[in-house]
Amino acid sequence: MVQLHRLFLSLSLSALIDNLPPVTANEVAKAICQLPAKLSLLDVLPASVLKQTTDIMAPLIAELANLSFTTGFFSARYNTNRVVPLFKKTWSSST
Repeated sequence: MVQLHRLFLSLSLSALIDNLPPVTANEVAKAICQLPAKLSLLDVLPASVLKQTTDIMAPLIAELANLSFTTGFFSARYNTNRVVPLFKKTWSSST
C-alpha cells in the first residue's frame, strides 16, 4: 500500500510539473524585488547585489527555472539547505 501511495504521489507531482506554465523574467524580477535584505550563509550573491542586477539576472534565472521544469533535472549543486536548531527554554519543575 505504501508503494502504491508513493507511485501515486510521484505521478501526481509529475503531472503538476508537466502543467507548469513557463516562468517569465518579469515574474522573477518581482520575486527578486521582494527578497529580504538579510543575508544567509548559503547565499553566493547577496540580495542587494541581485536587486541591483535584476535586469540582467531575471532572464537568466527564468531560463534556468524553465529548463529545470522541462527536463525534470535540478542540479544538486543548487539543491542546498541548512537547518539551524532553535532551542526553547527548558522549564524545571521542583516537585
